[in-house]
Amino acid sequence: LTQRHCNSMLLGCFLRGIGDVDGINLDKLTVEDFFVIKIGGNTLVELYKAWVLSSEQRPVLEASLARIIPDKSELIPEVALETSIDSLILGSKSVWEFHVMGELKLFEDKIKELKEESVLLKNLWVDFRVRRPESLRCC
Repeated sequence: LTQRHCNSMLLGCFLRGIGDVDGINLDKLTVEDFFVIKIGGNTLVELYKAWVLSSEQRPVLEASLARIIPDKSELIPEVALETSIDSLILGSKSVWEFHVMGELKLFEDKIKELKEESVLLKNLWVDFRVRRPESLRCC
């Protein structure tokens, strides 16, 4: 739960700090906007990672995280920063792998299935037209 609060704070600070981004409404940011659409050659998630890891930003972020992480928590600001990046773009359970790429894979699989089904239906239709009884022919 503490990590989620840290992630939320970090993302909010990042989005407030980048300002207007090529017409993307940051109040209604989509997964596609954040992970897929390139702005000036980079996606927002790539910019986020660079922002979190930047030598000038990192101490400021660690200090901000230290203020919101409870004293009795085992989570420390340095780990919270790394975990924020990991949970977004690294590993099989990351938002990128599980939610973005996983969903795209499901869509690709469905498209393949529908293409195969359409070929089958087309072949059935051609076969029916060739073999249909004379009584069913109208033209």
